[in-house]
Amino acid sequence: MATHDFSTSLNYEQSKFPKADKFYTEKFKATLITRIGFEDEASKALQRMDIDVAITINGNKINVSEKDRKDDWGDLLVEFYSKYPTTKGWMDNTNADFMAYFVPNYVYWINKKELTNFYNNILFPAVPDSFFSDIIRENPKRSARSAK
Repeated sequence: MATHDFSTSLNYEQSKFPKADKFYTEKFKATLITRIGFEDEASKALQRMDIDVAITINGNKINVSEKDRKDDWGDLLVEFYSKYPTTKGWMDNTNADFMAYFVPNYVYWINKKELTNFYNNILFPAVPDSFFSDIIRENPKRSARSAK
C-alpha cells in the first residue's frame, strides 16, 4: 500500500466541493456555505475540531465534517488514530454537528453527536489496543494501514 500523500488527498477533497455545496443547497436550502481552510490559525483550529464547512439553514449555523470516498464499500470508515499511538483520529477531536459522508451515488447525513457517543461507549472499548500494535508489527516498513 502506498504512503499517504496529503497534497493528493487535499486536491481530491477540494475537487468535490461543488458537489457538496450543491447537496447543501438543494437538500437543505442552505443560504450560506463557509468552507474552512488552513489559511490562518483560527481556520486550522476549526479543522483540528473536525469542522470542514459551516452551513446556514433557516438562520441556524451547522458545523459539518465532510468525508468523501472514491468507492462505496457499504461501510463507514472511522479513524481511531491519525498517528498511532500518539495522535487520536477525528472521532476523538470532533466538534461537528453532522457528518456528510459522500460516496458515489449517495450522501449519508450522520448525526455526529450520536456517532461519537457510539464510538466512545461501544466501538472504541471493544477494540483492544493490541489490534493496532499488531498491524504496525506486521507492517514495519510501510504504511500501517491494513484491513482486518
